Amino acid sequence: MLFFKKKMITFGGDSDDLVWLYDASNDRNLILVASVPNEVVHVKDGAIAASYTSQKIAHKYSMNSSDKYYFVNVKKPCQTNWGTSRRLEYKDADSGRIVSIGANGVISFQILNSVLFLEKVLGNRGKYTSQNLTEEMLPKVFIEFYDHLLSVIQDGNLTYSQLDSKLKEISSQLVPKIDSGLKKYGVCIEEFIIMQFVKPEELKDRANELAAEAEKHNNAMRDADRKIDVMKKQEEVEAQGMKMDINKAEHQVTLAKMEAGLKSDIEKMEYDAKGVSYKELREMDREDIMTKAEAEATVERAKKIPEDTVVIIKRENKGKCAHCDGEITERDIFCPTCKKKVI
Repeated sequence: MLFFKKKMITFGGDSDDLVWLYDASNDRNLILVASVPNEVVHVKDGAIAASYTSQKIAHKYSMNSSDKYYFVNVKKPCQTNWGTSRRLEYKDADSGRIVSIGANGVISFQILNSVLFLEKVLGNRGKYTSQNLTEEMLPKVFIEFYDHLLSVIQDGNLTYSQLDSKLKEISSQLVPKIDSGLKKYGVCIEEFIIMQFVKPEELKDRANELAAEAEKHNNAMRDADRKIDVMKKQEEVEAQGMKMDINKAEHQVTLAKMEAGLKSDIEKMEYDAKGVSYKELREMDREDIMTKAEAEATVERAKKIPEDTVVIIKRENKGKCAHCDGEITERDIFCPTCKKKVI
């Protein structure tokens, strides 16, 4: 005999799912776990067979039947803001005139009876979320609200001017009345609060306020956009200015280099034309020939001396050239300035 390990099934929906369906029609060895906050409802061949709370259910396989198990969250409250879509008109006992009011507030409800909820609300859906419950229950809440609000006002002999000061009392009286209308769907009210009664003049004033606020907001957004555009343009101008400054500085450096190079080339050409080595002249400049005029005068004097002239240096004049008065070291064979032979 073969034994198969039983499969264990618990709630497998998302955190916002109020109902999650598991189809067990093809499962033979199956255990389902009903645990808080979920109840498990067994639907066999389209009819509710049983419901379970806080226990393990051993599924009995039947080849010719369809078995579905619904995990229903009966503890999760679904809270939302609400507001009436139409106004309630009635005769004010104080002024004798017909007045109209709307209201808005907060409501919270949850599934109370899982079996009744499956029968009256769920239908063929395999999942049911908090959003679904809110969307489907609010219209039913408003039906009860309109039906009972007038009776609460009249029973309390409340005048039009007293409504705002009686929000808490009116809310507490409406809860059981609205709740009784929702119980037929397996849903109950956890909380029902009227935050505000909206009167016709308040609607007009509020509409004007909202329009003014919207216009103010739009103007502020336009101003902000304009400021951002101005800042961007300023940044672009500054960036362009910096780029131009950098380019200008680089251009000036390039021009300075070109000017220095050109000046050097001109000087070289001038000295080459006179038959004087520019390199040697630069070296002479470094040997304390202070000006161009002095260098030229020295060169001119040296050129007038015959090429084969030998410079005889007296002992008392050791270190000085007799012709050009240039500096001569002991290792020099020729005068660095006039190029005459030294003995």
